[in-house]
Amino acid sequence: MTDIILKTEYTASQTAIYRHSITVKIANRLEQSAVSVMHSNPDARQEIAETIAISDCLRETASPANIYHSVDQLNRKTGETFNGYGSLAVAVGTRLCPNYQAKQSRRTSKKIEKDFIENGITDEKGNLLVNSNGDLLRFGRGVRLRFVTLSMPELVCSASLKLLILDRALVLFKKRKLWTERVKGGYINKEWTDGESTYFRWNFHSHALIASKWITQKEIAYHWTSCVKLACVEYNVEFPEKDSYGQPIELLNVWINDVVTHAEKNNKDLKSAIFEISKYVAKGSDIENVPVAELAELNSLLSGRRMFEPYGVFNEHKGRETFEMTDEHGQPLLFWRDDLESEAMNADGTPLLDRGTQLTASTTSASPKPARDTLIRIGTRMILDGKRTEWLAILAKKMKKRRAFRRYQLMMLNPDAIFFTLDGERFASSDFVRPKKQNVQSFIAIVA
Repeated sequence: MTDIILKTEYTASQTAIYRHSITVKIANRLEQSAVSVMHSNPDARQEIAETIAISDCLRETASPANIYHSVDQLNRKTGETFNGYGSLAVAVGTRLCPNYQAKQSRRTSKKIEKDFIENGITDEKGNLLVNSNGDLLRFGRGVRLRFVTLSMPELVCSASLKLLILDRALVLFKKRKLWTERVKGGYINKEWTDGESTYFRWNFHSHALIASKWITQKEIAYHWTSCVKLACVEYNVEFPEKDSYGQPIELLNVWINDVVTHAEKNNKDLKSAIFEISKYVAKGSDIENVPVAELAELNSLLSGRRMFEPYGVFNEHKGRETFEMTDEHGQPLLFWRDDLESEAMNADGTPLLDRGTQLTASTTSASPKPARDTLIRIGTRMILDGKRTEWLAILAKKMKKRRAFRRYQLMMLNPDAIFFTLDGERFASSDFVRPKKQNVQSFIAIVA
């Protein structure tokens, strides 16, 4: 039993060290990429400063004081204890950050599970609600949950064009009669992996988790290939005649599998299907292998782009969506909002006014709020002004506040757990005695 525990502890700590090292490598390579852009395009000062600010935030997120591993952490869903790892705070929401990607993946998984329960696809325990034939009770005869993978050919063009072609092909594909008549709803994501050949390095492809009537693999392949060819024509990119093995391309490769509660032959289990559709945009190892000269382009390409979207019945929003954020192990995740602001909204999406407030010319014609002054905007502005040293000090101070808040939360949720950061610090709930009337802010001051 001791050997098993020691092995688990070693795995958790080593994973934390790996997350630290790969994030630092990505940050350093991203800054090098920004410098290379500066030499080739000196006029792009704004973009260069922003990229450098992002790299600084990545390094701060990966700092040894921010990465932890734990012993006897509590899983709130099952009541079991485990040895975990994670980051105390995330400084920047970039898809190049493994910590941010993990957070977004958990957020997406949680949304899908919630939608499935609300729409009668699964019960509270995650079991599919189906009849004796395996059809979803929510939609009736012939409709099942299916997992689809749509591949792309080796296009000889830039990464930006490849993603634009994938976007356009998906738009065309969703308008096909095959899709509109047979698919009730689902989720579509876009993913990127690192290829081996020169032009296949940016291997974009798509996954879809759909509730649909019977669709054959050949039907999907025919319509998907047609849509990709049309998208290539629109962007003036040649559709290749042969694949990487030298074989003529008649139809692009697609895969479709029925999704069941538990894995069966030729079928995909629900848990792995949800993981696949909500997993990272790219693995950290893939990002690490991107040439330095192309890394800034990849960051710009993925920034602000929607890589996951609900479709059909799962896209019927009622007001503003809210998500309960969790860390890697189901722990509630709160954010230190010292540089963010929120706005209360009504169910119809309009601003929530105080009770009794009358709509007047001054309230309806008010000027829009300025953009939030986020860490990236602060860093970009200060780097452009030649104040990078001061910017790094501000960044370190803000991250220290966020770490203190998260440590307080972890200790309150896990009274029997012990946490270790990579800089050698240890913290646990048993180390502190909390007075009866002590508030959160004073406790944070003690922890910090």
